[in-house]
Amino acid sequence: MQVSTVNISELYGLQGSATLECITHDTYRDDLALPARPSVIVVPGGGYAMVSKREGEPIASYYLAKGYNTFILTYSVAPISYPTQLLQLSATVDYLHANAETLHVDENAIFIVGFSAGGHLVANFATDYMNVNAKFGKEWKLGATAVCLSYPVITSVLSYQGTHDNLLSQYSGAERDSLMKSLNIDECVTEKTLPSFVWMTAQDNCVPPQNSLMYTSACLEHGVRCELHMFPDGWHGLSTCDEQTNDVVEPYFAKLNSWMDLSEDFFRTCIK
Repeated sequence: MQVSTVNISELYGLQGSATLECITHDTYRDDLALPARPSVIVVPGGGYAMVSKREGEPIASYYLAKGYNTFILTYSVAPISYPTQLLQLSATVDYLHANAETLHVDENAIFIVGFSAGGHLVANFATDYMNVNAKFGKEWKLGATAVCLSYPVITSVLSYQGTHDNLLSQYSGAERDSLMKSLNIDECVTEKTLPSFVWMTAQDNCVPPQNSLMYTSACLEHGVRCELHMFPDGWHGLSTCDEQTNDVVEPYFAKLNSWMDLSEDFFRTCIK
């Protein structure tokens, strides 16, 4: 295993202080061959006020054990505002492409997993990646294969208001109202949206499960490949759904924990 950290903001000349922890496989073969592997970028939640550690390394560890190279993005939060976070994630995708040979990344198998507000950021990328270069004057390679949205914030209409307030903390008036509407991700889905695996719990009283339903409904309307799982029990922010990331462990966690295997199965079906 090889571990390194990259200052994405510094490398790409972006606002904020985004860092990318790279945890990649070494060779385990006698002939020292190191084939390209599928890769997962992990984007933790935190309401755009902080970046949750419990949704970072524990998630990366799962996918690493499944044979993926893993990358944990610690992006900027309030008072840093949109579009900095989208640019930091976009730069991360470009970084994987630009360094695919060194990192042994299969460029046709790059996946992004986001949680809560991190799910909002990943969904923002999934629906807008095709416009980033034109919008912001970049020439980045932004190809990704699919995303996983875990109890994601999707809309300001029906969600924890603080998430959007933090993301737009530097805006006010009509500009803020316009951006707020454009960041209701269910309204941004098109036929070019990335294939999406989505999961949440029916008991989530922080980010209502309707967020996920609105997003996947939009995916269905536009013919976007998607898979949705709503588990009946469980609270917001369950991460790995076990004792590693939760102080209290319930019997139904064994069922909830299946989201990781299900997401990995979905990813595999998206590789062409």
